[in-house]
Amino acid sequence: MPTLPTPLSPLPVVSFSTPAFSGAGGVIEFDPAPFSNTKEVVVYNSALVTPIMVRIAPVYPVIDPTNFDYPINPANCTIIPAGQAFTFAIGPEGYRNPLGTAAFWAANYGSYLNFVVDVASPVQGPSFTVNVTYIQCPGGGGGVSV
Repeated sequence: MPTLPTPLSPLPVVSFSTPAFSGAGGVIEFDPAPFSNTKEVVVYNSALVTPIMVRIAPVYPVIDPTNFDYPINPANCTIIPAGQAFTFAIGPEGYRNPLGTAAFWAANYGSYLNFVVDVASPVQGPSFTVNVTYIQCPGGGGGVSV
């Protein structure tokens, strides 16, 4: 089966916040996922004290932080301290695997990958969100493999 491209974004920049992390924590996937023409992903940790972990991981059929092939832990993630940001230069599709949400991959064949975020330790202080900004390439997605 071919790998379907993820949607393009007509906007140069798209920003959103994740659901709030509270005392329970839990893995959250980026929704929307990066678009096929997204070239950079900027992640800002708005927590006062708690670091976060960010990585690309399988999200379909479920996000599994304990999966043997893709564990989400401090040893294999980018850790972003509280009050800090990190820019992931991922390049458009054609230079990377397609990324989509679990809902997108439930309806389409593809890589089943997306960015996910979790807390690196128990949440300290008040609940917080993670702010995400996608920076798009102009035009198409940079090529799609079939």
